[in-house]
Amino acid sequence: MKIAIVSGGETSDSQIYFRSAQAPYFLIFEEGELKKTLENPHAEEERGLGPKVARLLVEEGVDKVVVKQIGPNMEMVLKNNKVEVEKTELEKAEEFFKE
Repeated sequence: MKIAIVSGGETSDSQIYFRSAQAPYFLIFEEGELKKTLENPHAEEERGLGPKVARLLVEEGVDKVVVKQIGPNMEMVLKNNKVEVEKTELEKAEEFFKE
């Protein structure tokens, strides 16, 4: 399973970012191992970020996105593309795989 975690940094010990579409990075994990750091090209845009970011993650082939908060448009695009959305209160990306 390919899991994207919304992140404020480029490494697995980075903070999980509080706003999904505006996150600077998405950490892509497979089987609990960081495989790729994806920079968010839409992070600085003012409008319409959610669907754009969702499509980026769908194109990346992720199965699940781990977030603290998510807007309704981003969530709708992900779910319409069979991508699971999981909300978390964890602070760091690496903690997700220690549960």
